[in-house]
Formats: sequence, structure tokens, C-alpha cells
Amino acid sequence: MKIRLYLSVVLSVACALSTALSAEYSVVDLGPGVARAISNSGRVAGYDSANGFTYDAVNGRQATPPLTVYIPDDPFQPPGYGPYFSLINVKWFGLNDAGLLVGSGVMSNRFSSLRPNVDLNPYPIFWNGSGNPTNLMAPGTFGRAVNSAGVAVGGAFRFDGTTAQDVGLSATLDINDAGTISGYIADPGNGATQAAFWKDGAVQVVTVIDTGGFGFRYGFAATAINSAGQLAGNISYSSFGGSYVYGFLWSPSQTNLINAPTGGLFDNEVLVNDLNDAGAVVGSWKNAQGQRAYIYRNETVTDLNTLIPTGGWQLTAAYAINGSGQIVGEGVLNGVTRAFLLNPLNPGEGQPPSILVQPQGGRFGLGETATLSVSANGTPPLTYQWQHEGTNLVGETSQTLVLSGLDAGDNGTYRVIIKNTAGEAFSQEAIVTVLDPEIGVLRYAGVTVTGAVGGVYRIDASPSLTLPTWSPLTQFTLTNSPQVWIDLESGTNTGPRYYRSVRILP
Repeated sequence: MKIRLYLSVVLSVACALSTALSAEYSVVDLGPGVARAISNSGRVAGYDSANGFTYDAVNGRQATPPLTVYIPDDPFQPPGYGPYFSLINVKWFGLNDAGLLVGSGVMSNRFSSLRPNVDLNPYPIFWNGSGNPTNLMAPGTFGRAVNSAGVAVGGAFRFDGTTAQDVGLSATLDINDAGTISGYIADPGNGATQAAFWKDGAVQVVTVIDTGGFGFRYGFAATAINSAGQLAGNISYSSFGGSYVYGFLWSPSQTNLINAPTGGLFDNEVLVNDLNDAGAVVGSWKNAQGQRAYIYRNETVTDLNTLIPTGGWQLTAAYAINGSGQIVGEGVLNGVTRAFLLNPLNPGEGQPPSILVQPQGGRFGLGETATLSVSANGTPPLTYQWQHEGTNLVGETSQTLVLSGLDAGDNGTYRVIIKNTAGEAFSQEAIVTVLDPEIGVLRYAGVTVTGAVGGVYRIDASPSLTLPTWSPLTQFTLTNSPQVWIDLESGTNTGPRYYRSVRILP
């Protein structure tokens, strides 16, 4: 009987599909990769295939600079191999409003015959944006989330920036500002997992649903926790030869189950990624038709793709939502995987800018002129600000940027930021390359003229001396004697050419 009631609840939630009549969010293209975290101030962190990045509305996207960790007295390193280690494949999974980033990195030069392939392990890292990060030596884990006090979680640990503490959870997945940690513990009875949280030094198991004694194998995980103590996470179970995944939103007084808006209990995989203080849940759901990002609020699941302007985006996963309702994740734009930021729109503000034609760079010679242009639509008025290497160019606030008299200082990347009252858009980077003077190595022919200084002489040329046909090439005044005259055409002339000089004036 309990399982029937549970199924009824899931289907009623799943059928509550909201259709967007107009755009609710503007979309900011953050470039290649995936955006995994957003602070309440709107700063974003994520990573691409090679490195981590951050983004904010003032500075745009910033690649993580080269980082080095310090590990004194490393027992796995022979003499001469430490204690400084370069990090590669940096990935950011969390950040707070103070600018502390948590994630992982691989120590590219950490190797020992005592521990083969140790350099392939990711290690948790904590970085405040300057200097080198802290590493707490828990191989195979990563910093997943961090609260306002700078306490982070990841793996099965709680990190305070100095030490790692095992809190008794099998996995620590999120932490709120009160220091409560969400995650799961292993169920020794059937090898499954139970949703749980750690608070004030004790682990508490959460009963999301009563399995009713049926022989299903369930797994529960509390992926996210907010300041009110609500938990959001996932339920997975195996039965009848199949595996099924859906989400939940839990509080001590109420549990809501989250399924995809298509309504098929057994047809969807619903993943929960984050939860904000207003109780809004974001994640992704997948069925035979593909994967979509969603938001769950007011007991309603909504496909985020129905809440954005049309423009080529397919949002596939939402990974984080902040207190202002801003959402970050990954999607596909014109066939390419990109990170995105969704900014809520205020009613009446109109459509945010979207770029139709991107600026194009190129290769130019010294002293030449480069013209970069952009075309965009959106509710007017639109404002423009061009940047060179991420720095605003004073006075360059039109659709077209003209760079005249190019020199080496004009080398680099250019982009334009377009804004209106509804949002902003960053163009792709256009690369301008200013070429140094080029030397063409050619062989030139010429003649030496000896005669009266001040006399005017004509130079004739013929392709043959057997039956010469002389054609005049030029005439000049002899300024000294002898004087050399060079035929500049001979450098590219493929046939033979013979010369003579004729005095035409005394």
C-alpha cells in the first residue's frame, strides 16, 4: 500500500509541466567547458578540457593561471623531486562569496617507483585567487563545495583549509553556512546507500520513503543542502531487471519526489545537482529523446529550455543555483558544448542582447588598418564596450572598432561586451596579428652606366640578342659616373632580359 501511494505522488509531480509563454532568463555564453558553481555575488567557476576558469560580469572569463602546490617531506618522492609540484587539469566545483575556490588538480611531476602512476590521481585543492593553493593530500578526491566560513567538503571528508576530518559519511557532497554536511552512508544490510547528513559531530540518516518491505534495492544520496536544512538528492533502485533514478526534496515535515515532466516513471533518469535557500532544485533529466536541464519549484518540474529566448541553445544540465536564482551549467550551442549562465529577467525589461555576427580578426602588416565589427539584436538601446586583452578601450563604444596605424602593441585578442537593461552578451575573441616587415629573397639584374654626369639616359631591354627587339624600360639623369641601375622587375621575371643604355640628351 505504501508503494502505491509513493507512485501516485511521483506521477502527480511529473505531470505538472509548466510551459513558458515568454523568456524568463537571459543566457550568457561562458565559452567552452562546464560551469559547476555560482556564488551569491554571481561569480562563476568551472573548467574545460584543459584547465579551470572563473567568470564575473566585470572581468568576463578568466583562465586559472599556472598553479603549484607545496608538499614538504613527501614520503613518495626520491630526493630532488619536491617539494613543489605543478598542477594540470585543474577543475573547480565550488566557490564562496569571499572568492575561495575548491576543486581538484593533478600533480604532473609527482612520481615515485614506490607508487607508480601517482601523478594521475586528482587531489583536492583550495585557492583564494592569489599565490598557490593548499593541498590536503587525499588522493582520488576533490573539493566539492565550500561555505561562507571557508569550510569545504569532498570525498568523505570535511576540510577547514588546514586539516581533513572524516565525519563518518561515505561521501560528503554539500555544506551549508551552519556547517551541516549532506551526503550518504553505506547500508551494510544490502550494499545500497542511505541519504544522511552530519551535524554537530553526529551523522543522522534521512528516511526519504519507506520501501514497504518490498525486495527492491534502493540507493539514496543527499546531493545538496540549503540554509533552512532542506535536502535534495537522488533515489536509485533496481527491480524487474531495470534501474531507475529520480530526485527528491526533503524536510523534516515533508518529502516531494521529483520526476521528469514527460511523466514516465520508468522512462527517465532524473539527477539533482543543487538547491538554493528558496527551495528551488536544478539538475538534468534524460530519456530516450535526450538530456535536458530542469528547474523544480513550487512542486513543478520545468524544462529550462522553455524559459530562455530561442537562439540555438540546448541546455543539457544545470549544476548550481544561487540565492538570486542565477543558474549555471552546460549545454550545446550550434553543435558545440559550452558553459552557460542564466540570469533571471525582470518583467518589462525586454530581450537581452544576442550576437548575430561575431567580430573577425586577421593578419595585418605594420601601419595597416584593421576593422572589427559586431552585429547584435535585443531590446534597444544597446551599448557596446570593446576590450583588448580583457581591458576596456577608452572611447571604443560603437558596433565597429577601427585600429589604424597598427604596430606591435596592437597584437592580441579583442572582444566586445554588449548590454541593455535586460542583460549582456560577450562576443567571441577576435585575434589580431601584426606582422613584422617581411623580406623577400629575390635575385635582381641591372646595368652599370658610365657617361657624362647630368646627361639623360634611356634603358632599353630585349629578350634576345640574336634578333634584338629593344623596348624602353625607363630613363634617368646620371648623377655620378659610373652609376648602377637595378631592374626591379627582374626579380620575378621568368625569361631572359638583356639591357642597353642610350644617351638621349646632352
